[in-house]
Amino acid sequence: PPAIEREGDVTYANRWAALRTFAAALDAESFAVDAATAVVIDLDKTLLGARGRNDALIDRARLRALRMSVAELLGARFDAAQFEHIYRAVDTPRFHPLTADNQDYVGYLCVMVAGGVCTLSDLAALADSGGGGGLLRSVEELCAASGWPSREIGEFHASFARAAAAGDPTPFKGFRRREFAETAALMGRLPEDSGAERALREAIVLTGEVWQAAEGWRARGALLFGLSDKPDEAAFPTPADAARGLLPLHRIRTLIVGE
Repeated sequence: PPAIEREGDVTYANRWAALRTFAAALDAESFAVDAATAVVIDLDKTLLGARGRNDALIDRARLRALRMSVAELLGARFDAAQFEHIYRAVDTPRFHPLTADNQDYVGYLCVMVAGGVCTLSDLAALADSGGGGGLLRSVEELCAASGWPSREIGEFHASFARAAAAGDPTPFKGFRRREFAETAALMGRLPEDSGAERALREAIVLTGEVWQAAEGWRARGALLFGLSDKPDEAAFPTPADAARGLLPLHRIRTLIVGE
């Protein structure tokens, strides 16, 4: 059921429409939203692809990009059903000691298991031990005697390991660039008269309630910030793609849907 709760200065709600109630409460309490106010809004699954309403399409774009990237690396070894099984197993809290809930590492593990480097049981044991001496080193040890199953998998591991050692949080570059392309393809793709149900089913859209609240506060002079933890590779086109007219995600015009 719809609910709004307040703990001290923090308000919690489980409906996007509750933002209207929140904004009205600020006014009723004479909380001045003006040029001295900064409004910070999460982008992913808040302003864009609202959680509980439209977020499945963001996840769908990411998973499709990961599937394509793993398939490219494995070639004839790739099996879609096997990939789904491995992904669903690895993308869980049990494997967070290895992945830190980072989809780049989830994808890396999918390649290693589907490619025959290790098994889910190997990874589960390593995760249960807290990560052992390090995921990448453990994988290298598994291949020390038998070698890599293919040149592509070995080169992928080496590239991934170099990026990780350099502190890069997104070492699976091919996947993240595909994620950008797949996400961008779901934005701005429908005509404005598509209707809410079709828009929510087929496109990543802006959340009407968040948009309206932000526009109202901006009209009063507030400074708006939009924050995202999406890596640059998944949010911005490459220079070559930008030259062809592709825009970063936060610049793509898309539909607004709200209650």
